[in-house]
Amino acid sequence: MPIWLTLTLGLLTVLGSGVGSGVVTYRLNANQKEREFRRQKLEECFRAVHHYTISIATHYLVWVDVMSGKITYDQANEMIIAEGKREDREYPLNVELLIRMYFPSLRRQFT
Repeated sequence: MPIWLTLTLGLLTVLGSGVGSGVVTYRLNANQKEREFRRQKLEECFRAVHHYTISIATHYLVWVDVMSGKITYDQANEMIIAEGKREDREYPLNVELLIRMYFPSLRRQFT
């Protein structure tokens, strides 16, 4: 086998393996970043659902205290009004946005 053929094959092997490993590394990094992004959005969606559920539960738990005589009807109304004035009340909108944009397969369970 001539020397030029041996050198050419060796060079092509090195270049081909370098390009191949670069493509594989790029794809692995892209998949990892996509999974990390989706995980972050899913955590954000979970947090919004959790806060929304807590706000709904606390909204109705006030009436248990009213019925047991611990607080008056007016106090319960004042507590509900104060809760409604909080600035972070956009949880339902955040949940809907995240599900529509990133997790359309969950849409059926949340409608």
